[in-house]
Amino acid sequence: MEPSDIVGHVKMAFDPTKSPHYKVVHATIISDDDFVSSIQIHTYSSQTRNWSSSLVCSDPIPMRPFLHSRKGIYWNDGIHWLTGFVTECSHYKLDILFETRGCLLLLGMDGTRSQRLNIYEMRYGYSEWSFKYFVNLNDIIMPFPERWFIGSGVGCIALGEREEDSFMVLGFDGNVILYKIVSKTSRELPELEPFSPVGSFLFT
Repeated sequence: MEPSDIVGHVKMAFDPTKSPHYKVVHATIISDDDFVSSIQIHTYSSQTRNWSSSLVCSDPIPMRPFLHSRKGIYWNDGIHWLTGFVTECSHYKLDILFETRGCLLLLGMDGTRSQRLNIYEMRYGYSEWSFKYFVNLNDIIMPFPERWFIGSGVGCIALGEREEDSFMVLGFDGNVILYKIVSKTSRELPELEPFSPVGSFLFT
């Protein structure tokens, strides 16, 4: 693939339960002011060890939906991300996607002052988000210092083989907390040395 100085994001597509091989997807966005004039997808396959490319769209479309694609999650043979739009259909002040055990999850908060987190699961076929869990932040925060920044606090959500094994990992005020969703119990994980996440990426 030839180097490019235009806007683009890179994501890895890998599911070891389906194949030992992975793909790297690079979306090259050719922009004109506030619109995307075309989108070029470059795909690297670990099986063929080659790059391939295809033109996805040649009609001008809004740029904004693609600004959040670097936060995309690989699920159901595709990369999914939230556009960041605020519309009449937006019910959640906090929107974070997670993938776990073949499920696509959405973590939402009812409002900026709410102590309630809702976890939804996308049904196959993309028909709807179905409600899965409710988490009361007070159950997590009360045993620990009260400084809390939810936007960077939720590290992952993991569904267990059994319902009672499902948990969340959260970080706040220098603590890393494992919270069991069903039993509503939490414990502090071993302390981490201070570090800067600048330049790192999350792969799931």
